Amino acid sequence: MSKLLELLGADRYLPHAICLTNEPWLISVYMAAHGVTMWAYLTIGWVFMVLDRNPFNQPHLKKLTGAFIVSCGVQHGTMAATYIWGIYRLDVMMVVAMAVISAIVAVLVLQDAFSEA
Repeated sequence: MSKLLELLGADRYLPHAICLTNEPWLISVYMAAHGVTMWAYLTIGWVFMVLDRNPFNQPHLKKLTGAFIVSCGVQHGTMAATYIWGIYRLDVMMVVAMAVISAIVAVLVLQDAFSEA
């Protein structure tokens, strides 16, 4: 594992947690929200690729997925701005919003996939 971390440059850079040591709750919120978003991406991808389902025939899923994609874009913007201005509190709010929207989409996509099965 140390060779992989070395190859990725981990020995030359500080983790984000260093910037957040004054507010450790932010680390927990970031980790939880990113975990939820990862689950949602994997779940939605699984429904498309493995189950070969397309749940977007339902208008509400199209709109919610659009909101998910927009929230991802906004979150990438706040993440980039955080590198410059250190706006961690705004960034974590966007990460949480993205996680909530993505979880709703993932649950609805799963429900749709298994209701057709």
